[in-house]
Amino acid sequence: AQNADIYRPDSTPPARVTVSGVVDVPLVPSLVGRAPLPVVNVMVNGKGPFRFGIETGAHFVAVAPALVNQLGVTRTGGPDDSPGFRADSMTIGGATFADVPVTQLSGASGVDGLLGWPFWSGVRVTIDYPAGRLQIIRDSLPAPDGRSVLVLTRLGDFWGAPVTIGEHSCTAVVDTRSTGGIGVTPELAGTLSFQTMPVVVGRAGGAAIAPVEVKRGVLTGDVTLGQYTFIHPPISIRPLPPAFPQQPILGAQVLNNFVVSLDVTRGRIELERRGRDTIAITDGLPGGPPPPAAVPQDTLFARLTHALDSLSAAGQFSGVAVIAKDGVPLYQRAYGQADIAHHRANTVGTVFNVGSINKIFTNIAIHQLVAEGRMSLDSTVG
Repeated sequence: AQNADIYRPDSTPPARVTVSGVVDVPLVPSLVGRAPLPVVNVMVNGKGPFRFGIETGAHFVAVAPALVNQLGVTRTGGPDDSPGFRADSMTIGGATFADVPVTQLSGASGVDGLLGWPFWSGVRVTIDYPAGRLQIIRDSLPAPDGRSVLVLTRLGDFWGAPVTIGEHSCTAVVDTRSTGGIGVTPELAGTLSFQTMPVVVGRAGGAAIAPVEVKRGVLTGDVTLGQYTFIHPPISIRPLPPAFPQQPILGAQVLNNFVVSLDVTRGRIELERRGRDTIAITDGLPGGPPPPAAVPQDTLFARLTHALDSLSAAGQFSGVAVIAKDGVPLYQRAYGQADIAHHRANTVGTVFNVGSINKIFTNIAIHQLVAEGRMSLDSTVG
């Protein structure tokens, strides 16, 4: 076996990509995170669908160990803790990616795998955060204009976009998996001006990052990203491992304000926004921008119904959705079949077998404890 300390996962793009017109599919709900990782259903070797996160902070395609066992794929190399394999095909709607190198990774919580940068070579992929949609097309983005279309720059194994934080112009890592907004290292934070001084707010880690102390403060100035301005945003501060780029990070709390299009082949990113060009990110810190107005309950339930109707119509959800307060149901809707053979529909009173569903809650609880630095995935049980 190769030495895991020097092994690098295969970052070769898929050998062939076939796209039928404009592929437009819904994103599926993420199981973790305040500002969730965009997740899409993927068929692998004709099996599935499986939940894959779109991970712009990864330079390879990753699959969970359970998925490797289910697919029965052939190992191609790599160390025992992160072996490499090849998938004959990975299909998203009308887009098929053939002969894809994949690496087994156990740190992808809440999903069956991750689709890193190389996977999208040769196509333009659009993540419509507000609408919860994903588009794939054989097309390229227009030339960068410094406003909505920006240059993507390689930062080691990562990609970054130009940003100005206060008076500091730099290139920031675009990371869809980061649940934060704007993150910087302590060294960069020392050059910035804060109207609310940074305070410790907890601990955080990642798949390849040990949990560390995180501080957060409200910036005196603004952050500009192309034509868009984030007004006095909260800034997260934490050290990063030496192997990681030390540039700022743009996480999901920034990206989810946009329709984000990525053209990896030509090194371009497009950010479109249906609202104003000035944006407020609230984090509950004194001196920060005010929180957005609460969404009326009827509006919230109408949006939820629309999302569930769409998922059900696409064959991606069958069950019962319930929202309750103090034990009193406020919202109840049933979808799909309780007994397909006898055409018996689900109702709000349908009894479901729990089975292994409790594993999901255990998974989420464990990763929340890891994120808070209270335990490690390598901790000994017993």
